[in-house]
Amino acid sequence: MTVQPAMTPVAHAVSTHEPAGQTLRWMAHWDLPHLPVVNADGIAVGVLSLADHEGRFGGIPRELDEKSVDELMERPPTVGPRTRLMRALRLLRNNRVHALPVVDSNGRPLGVLEAANLRTRRTDAPALTALATHQGV
Repeated sequence: MTVQPAMTPVAHAVSTHEPAGQTLRWMAHWDLPHLPVVNADGIAVGVLSLADHEGRFGGIPRELDEKSVDELMERPPTVGPRTRLMRALRLLRNNRVHALPVVDSNGRPLGVLEAANLRTRRTDAPALTALATHQGV
């Protein structure tokens, strides 16, 4: 089993220089838990996670308006759509992140592999679900 059927395709990515607070509010409005972050050349360099930065009561703290996306993003390794799902799960676990950018052969984002989707997704591979659920992913 590969990453492609498990990933969430993305139509948007955010640039490293964008204002973080505004971007996170936009993500909350459109119910986007993760967005790939790209550099000036459109190459994926990280992931911005909404849950990591929401306040305890669901809002985006105003102090994040002074920060850039680059300051708040996670920098996990990227995976390709043909990466084996077990390898991607190990990367999620070993890097202690909740999402991995899925990129094409040029490093441009295609989607995001989200740990939460793997835990709730029915799969023909119970070992994958067990790994995602019980190993801190």
